[in-house]
Amino acid sequence: MLVEAGVIPALVDLFRDGDEKAKLLVGNALGIISAQTEYIRPVTEAGSIPLYVELLSGRDPMGKDIAEDVFCILAVAEGNAVVIAEELALCFCFRDSGAIPLMVELVRDGSLEFRERISGAISQLSYNENDREAFCDSGMIPILIDWLEDESEELRDNAAEALIKFSEDQKHYGRVREAMEHPVVHSMQSRLARIRASHELMVRSMRRVTLEHLAHDPHYS
Repeated sequence: MLVEAGVIPALVDLFRDGDEKAKLLVGNALGIISAQTEYIRPVTEAGSIPLYVELLSGRDPMGKDIAEDVFCILAVAEGNAVVIAEELALCFCFRDSGAIPLMVELVRDGSLEFRERISGAISQLSYNENDREAFCDSGMIPILIDWLEDESEELRDNAAEALIKFSEDQKHYGRVREAMEHPVVHSMQSRLARIRASHELMVRSMRRVTLEHLAHDPHYS
């Protein structure tokens, strides 16, 4: 009855603007409401997902638990899973927030479209040492290796790029060593080498043009 009366938007407003205690209470209440599948959509449409990401990124262990539990409920809807993954990617810098382990759990059961959309973020995050460590601890490496055999070219390429970054980290090389012999990884290594060479050439060219400009500029003579 309360839901039909419009309580969800009011609760989300309190979730956004309330104090820490209110955020915990309201976050938990919205989770209970979402447990009834017909209310998942109105809870997410009211803007709750970014607020749960903030709760997950906070210091309160209870808040983290609430956010993780509710995300598992909301992710039942595939569209929500994609939004959750994208929001989590924004807070990956908070290694201890629990975002990466939750992301890995979502990836395990996600559809092809979902995995393709989030694999790009994973490949870019793998350039960061702390994120690599969190991915490794969460069991992402075997998933990346499996993706090398996927029918999706996008998924294969993003997995290969991520695995290459793991291979360049001595702490993780042993876990990905065999995968480095995969043809998809070899192809990506060649592609990245060409990109680096092109970038270095462009930088040298820009530096030369700048120096020549300065040499002919009377203000710098």
